[in-house]
Amino acid sequence: MTLWKNKLIYSLQSVWVLSYNHLMIIDISHISKLANLPIASKEKIKFEKQLSAILEHFKKLSEVVTDNIDETNQVTGLINIVRPDEISLSLPQSEVLKNSKNTQNDMFTVPVILQEGIEP
Repeated sequence: MTLWKNKLIYSLQSVWVLSYNHLMIIDISHISKLANLPIASKEKIKFEKQLSAILEHFKKLSEVVTDNIDETNQVTGLINIVRPDEISLSLPQSEVLKNSKNTQNDMFTVPVILQEGIEP
């Protein structure tokens, strides 16, 4: 009985999505798999409706006439606010390592945080 209800709900969802755009069916299961996000079946209905609403907004935006509007790629008027690179001497390795609790072979030693890929 539950499987039948799920199929019916999916069929109704498909009809609802088809009413938005008869050429496209939104597959929330596929999207969640691509995004590596587990989604419960109850959430799929909600997300399908939300995604369809978002796409509907884009559809409305595509109807706006923008032929006489200049392209905008920057609105602040600032030009290169990043300082130029300057080459300078760095600290000697011995001075950098002198305050470290653990060093080995003139490098910092830190606790292991990833076990995968460590050779015994």
